[in-house]
Amino acid sequence: MTIIYIAGPISGLPDGNKPAFDHAQDMLTKAGHIVMSPHSLPFGMPESSYMDICLAMVRACERVVLLKGWENSLGVAAEQALAHKLGKTVGVIHFDHITDPADLVELAA
Repeated sequence: MTIIYIAGPISGLPDGNKPAFDHAQDMLTKAGHIVMSPHSLPFGMPESSYMDICLAMVRACERVVLLKGWENSLGVAAEQALAHKLGKTVGVIHFDHITDPADLVELAA
């Protein structure tokens, strides 16, 4: 069991890219991981508050998983930089190609 933070683009995307985050969280949870996601936070706070909380989640996790489109997000750039600074494992997973949560079990290794 690994504590994983999901990072991906949110701003300017329909529904804040929630379906992609939800799919990733579902697959990772079914694979036995503890998952943290920005979409678990309440709606309506200032963007700076979200960043503060998300950076705290990065500090608390063991690994960061980047969603498709992460390259175009300043927020993800900050999360990724912090994760690297703290020695966290960071990787991209293309969840649109994963249908079996068992494929994600190796993240705990």
